[in-house]
Amino acid sequence: MANRGAFFSHLQHLVLAAANEGDVRVGVVFIDLDRLKAVNDTHGHDAGDRLLRSVARRLRAASRPDDLVARLGGDEFAVACRLPETSPGAAARVLQALARRHLDAVRLVDDDLAVGARSTASIGAALSGPRLDDVQVDALVREADVAMYAAKQAGGDRVGPVQRVEPGTAPDGGLARALEAGEVVLHHQPIVSAVDGRVLSTEALVRWQHPRAGLLGADRVLRAAQEEGLSVALDLHVLDLALAEHARRRDHPGTPDLVNVNVSTATLESPTFDEDLLRLLHRHAVPADHLRLELPETASLSAVQAAAPRLHRLARAGVALVVDDMGAGASSLRHLSVFPVQGLKIDRSFVAGMLTRDGDRAVVELLTNLGAGLGLRVTAEGVETAEQARELRRLGVESLQGFHIARPAPADVVFARTPATVPASRCVP
Repeated sequence: MANRGAFFSHLQHLVLAAANEGDVRVGVVFIDLDRLKAVNDTHGHDAGDRLLRSVARRLRAASRPDDLVARLGGDEFAVACRLPETSPGAAARVLQALARRHLDAVRLVDDDLAVGARSTASIGAALSGPRLDDVQVDALVREADVAMYAAKQAGGDRVGPVQRVEPGTAPDGGLARALEAGEVVLHHQPIVSAVDGRVLSTEALVRWQHPRAGLLGADRVLRAAQEEGLSVALDLHVLDLALAEHARRRDHPGTPDLVNVNVSTATLESPTFDEDLLRLLHRHAVPADHLRLELPETASLSAVQAAAPRLHRLARAGVALVVDDMGAGASSLRHLSVFPVQGLKIDRSFVAGMLTRDGDRAVVELLTNLGAGLGLRVTAEGVETAEQARELRRLGVESLQGFHIARPAPADVVFARTPATVPASRCVP
């Protein structure tokens, strides 16, 4: 199956060829699986890989001979189509029909997959105008992507209306424009004590309030930041918003003293990150020991070593460092030896499987004991059931975070509904 680079190259070729022919349109179908994360968490990543391969085969079988099907990354697929229909209505109907064929292909039952290891899809499509001289490939993919997210926000397992990209349409800057327009916002999720339900902190989670696609999650925002080279700008924007919100609410009853904020590998590598963060803390008059930075598990050894002096400086100022998604890869162990770490968060995939897979439970127990031995506060992410909460507490995990405790929500909602503790039944036997 074609990869992302091959897809864009082929799409560019289609646009140039169609521009020379005239009265030919080009379409893009953007496909995102609705349940890959749930399959990975519940059945393991091997089951997720089998699902991806099965979907890839079915999408290719549903495509026309001249269509190119590609996997763009993760659980995202795309199809590039040449549409010789002369009227825009006829071309849109053909593209919509092709998109529905791919929706039906994903819905097909593959007997080689476990019943719970199947998925539906959210699909969007975009159609070029009759003149392609000025149509940019990025605009076609962006519009199909936005249409796909609108379908996902509507509940998934559907095809959104076909979007039309007329000559002269160009990418509008995407995330850069969203940052300027104030569309990038924060939701918060409480982190609570496993013993008594006391709210210890909230994690600030980025969201994009897109004017057409609705509220987009962190994965979509972070991908846009990487594609547009805005990861550092996004991290600083999120830190600015989180610290401003914390400063406004820190004296309100029930507001925890701490706020957790994620930073990307690109930000760790920024030579001025420590200065930028200390400046934000000073601007909002937030004590440094109120901030907990969550370090990306995916950071390479070279990035970790390069960031060490800056993070040591922040730690000396009082900022707490937490290793995020612990256990998801090998590099996180290096974080513990290089950084003055105060906490670790067990990756949600192990929490999801700990009650049904001995291996996942063993990893949770191992990381809990490791944290205790190093004097680190251990938090379990992705806690979705009372049974998981009870077992985590029994193993000695100190803090819990996940849908069972509370779902992410805007600050006004979270702090209005979250008292100093959550109901004890959610945290203790």
